[in-house]
Amino acid sequence: FFHMSSDGYEVPTDMFGYRGQAVDVTPGGSVTLKMNRVNIAERLYRVTGQGIYRDSLLLGLNAPIQEPVINGLVMGQDSVQTIEYNNKLYWFWGDTDRPAYPLGNFRTTGATSKLPQKGGLDPDVGVDLHYFTNEDGFVKSMVPSLPDGANMAWIFGLMTAKDSTGKERLLTGYSTL
Repeated sequence: FFHMSSDGYEVPTDMFGYRGQAVDVTPGGSVTLKMNRVNIAERLYRVTGQGIYRDSLLLGLNAPIQEPVINGLVMGQDSVQTIEYNNKLYWFWGDTDRPAYPLGNFRTTGATSKLPQKGGLDPDVGVDLHYFTNEDGFVKSMVPSLPDGANMAWIFGLMTAKDSTGKERLLTGYSTL
């Protein structure tokens, strides 16, 4: 019997009140267990974090991205913003956790990915992120030290604009704590 639960999904209960399904497990076999989606939003897949394709790899399946287990030593991230700039997608996140310590980068993390029409993956398949990293392999802070001495800095309002020479520039606002 496989107990099943997930935020935004519902599984009917059996006569004992358990949510899940009994399955005959056979070597090399497979089965699809279905849940009813009750959340109006649907996440296509996880984009970042530790082990996003771990189970696929353990099953001998191929992962669509180059770093399917732990990219940029990122355990998890929040608050993503994305913008097209210089024929790439630029991605920026707020807090980023790392495996070496419960706290990680709180000064904005960044990555790029190729546009689908420029050799990148179809978004229905996945996103192949290329993080900006330090020498130790962990993601680097995108916001440098600032005069206010704040340890946390988050960006907002990504935009592009041409400078006085006509070159496109990437701009953002930021807040610190």
